[in-house]
Amino acid sequence: MTTSEGLRSLPSLEGIDMTVMLYKYPGPHSLHGDKFDYIVVGNDGVDDALKDGWARTTDEAKDGPEKPKRAKKSPAAKTKEE
Repeated sequence: MTTSEGLRSLPSLEGIDMTVMLYKYPGPHSLHGDKFDYIVVGNDGVDDALKDGWARTTDEAKDGPEKPKRAKKSPAAKTKEE
């Protein structure tokens, strides 16, 4: 495909089911200088796999799941409790 300026345009990926590789640490496979497990899922399975402990990158897999941040109490809220 070319545009009127003669530049090549990329086809749309809309409607194409892509696959994504996800990782867990540790695992049996040597990747990036360490050992990881991995799976390949379709775009529609990524959210469920992330909830099951899989990560998008090997760095995220090594760092572990993100811990929820707790809200800090303001100084005014602390004095009200006392």
